[in-house]
Amino acid sequence: MFHVDYHADPTDWIPGKILMEEMERELTQKRTHLLRRVSNWMTAVSIFQRIEHKRMVENEPSLRDFEFHKALGTFYHGVGEMLLLELQEQKSIDPKWIGMSFEGFAAAVRSLGYSLRMWHSDMSEAEREGILDAFKREGP
Repeated sequence: MFHVDYHADPTDWIPGKILMEEMERELTQKRTHLLRRVSNWMTAVSIFQRIEHKRMVENEPSLRDFEFHKALGTFYHGVGEMLLLELQEQKSIDPKWIGMSFEGFAAAVRSLGYSLRMWHSDMSEAEREGILDAFKREGP
């Protein structure tokens, strides 16, 4: 994937919401090929993670940031789980054709789940700080 330098501002969550709406439309209409949906999901999650890093890691997140993060992250995680199920059923379709192994895709879905758990669960402060430190070192 290519990298575009993205700078956060107060409307950062809007691109994630737009991508969520598009993915909802595709899921409802079932109009796209599975690999295209996987690719779209990967792009949407990449954007989500970049916004997450800017709004939740580099800055002190506001209540609005927490709300958008939870809503969008939960949606993307759920879509990722559904795509995993579809990929398991369609053995002839391999995500390696779009640059990611099945195991890599499954890891990306798990990672999103870990992020949600870190920000929106009763995780201990020590666990949260350890994950947040890793996020700060690795970036989006």
